[in-house]
Amino acid sequence: MKYGFVRVAAGVPEIKVADPQFNVEEIEKLVLKAQSQGVEILLTPELGLTGCTCQDLFLQQTLQEESEVALMKLMDFTRSMDMIIVVGMPVTAQNGLLNCAVVLQKGKILGVVAKIFLFGSEKRWFNSILDMPDVKVWLCGEQVQIRQCQIFNTPACSFALEIGHDLWSPCTPSTKLSLMGAEIILNLSA
Repeated sequence: MKYGFVRVAAGVPEIKVADPQFNVEEIEKLVLKAQSQGVEILLTPELGLTGCTCQDLFLQQTLQEESEVALMKLMDFTRSMDMIIVVGMPVTAQNGLLNCAVVLQKGKILGVVAKIFLFGSEKRWFNSILDMPDVKVWLCGEQVQIRQCQIFNTPACSFALEIGHDLWSPCTPSTKLSLMGAEIILNLSA
């Protein structure tokens, strides 16, 4: 933080649909660029590890597993970095799939936030976190709680996440998150 400001960047990588390995390499390029510019929080797109237009491929176990491998690669790549990176990916939970934002710093998962309000055809592939309250999953060898609302506190600020159409809902998560103390709301949108 400098002069009370936090340097936040939205990074838009080149994406190949259903190719998490390619996509994570493109995200890593953005991470390096952001780091050289003093970025403190880097936000990448909704479902950035897979692309958002995978449609029925989202339901393939291979794509789900490759997404997790790509996340592990990104975690390893960022192990020595102070920057916070937010990346979008599908996460398997219980008997369904959630559209999630994973928050990373220094090679660790700080938290996972899932999309609440699904729009149109998204309901074919994804569940709302409202259908799976208090769900815990194993992700990259760690057991993590997936939340619908979470505040992330850093020395510079407190921030929170919402995903895509959550912003357009009648009672937005960002309203609740602001009332809970979030100073910055980040929205992963495709």
